[in-house]
Amino acid sequence: MLTQYHYEELLDEELQQGDVIIWKDDNDIIQHAAYYIGEGLYFNKHGQTMFNPWKILSEADLYNEWEHLSRMNYRQVLEK
Repeated sequence: MLTQYHYEELLDEELQQGDVIIWKDDNDIIQHAAYYIGEGLYFNKHGQTMFNPWKILSEADLYNEWEHLSRMNYRQVLEK
């Protein structure tokens, strides 16, 4: 889906509002994703059921929760 919506992996750039952060397991399967909304905060769905809340989390809280997985950052590129 990220490719379909023109997101590309960031290498060493600072995050910007609207970037997507994903965490993959050892089999390269995405386990979680969140949107960066700026100022060290992330819009995050805490679980996959409709009963799990959407939350705004700090970078420390989110990264600590998923630190056992590999993190990748993506940004939407609409024009080249």
